Amino acid sequence: MGLIQQRKGHFQQALTTLEMAVGLKKNSSAAHASLGSLLAAVGQRQQAIKHLNTALKLKPSAPVHFLIGAVYHGAGQNKRAIRHLKQATKLDPQFGEAHYQLGLLCLEMNWLRKAQECFKTAQALNPRESRYRKRVRSFSEDATGPDQLNRIIRDELLLVRSGRHRR
Repeated sequence: MGLIQQRKGHFQQALTTLEMAVGLKKNSSAAHASLGSLLAAVGQRQQAIKHLNTALKLKPSAPVHFLIGAVYHGAGQNKRAIRHLKQATKLDPQFGEAHYQLGLLCLEMNWLRKAQECFKTAQALNPRESRYRKRVRSFSEDATGPDQLNRIIRDELLLVRSGRHRR
C-alpha cells in the first residue's frame, strides 16, 4: 500500500504506511528497503541510510546496495557510494546500470581506467542502452579533461535523482 501511495505522489501517506509496515515486521528487509527508498526520495538521508543498512543486514541485495550508493553520493560521500555500487555489481554481475553509475563515479574521482572498464561492462550487458553506447564511443583517457568530466557528471549522474535502475 505504501509503495502505491508513493507512486501516486502521496509521500506523507506512504511514509505513514511504510513506517507501520516496518513496525509490524521489523525483520522484513523489503519493508526497511521500501521505507529507506522513500526517505531518500524525500531528502531524509540519515534515516534512509539507517533503514537501507538494516535491509542489507537482513538480506543483502544488489538493488539495495545500488540505492544506498545513491544516497551516499547525494551526501557527497563518493567513496562509500563506490563501495556500495561495487557490492551491487558483485551480487548481480548483470546489473548494467550499477556498472554504468559506478563508471560515472569513477570518472568523478578521476579513476579513468576503472571508469572505462565499467562503461564497457555496462554496454556489453545492455548494448541497446544508448547512454552506455555513447559513453563507450566517446570515452577516451586522452580526451577526458576536466571540462568533459564535469559535463559528463552533470548531465548523466542519475543516482539520487532517478532512484531507479535498469538491467
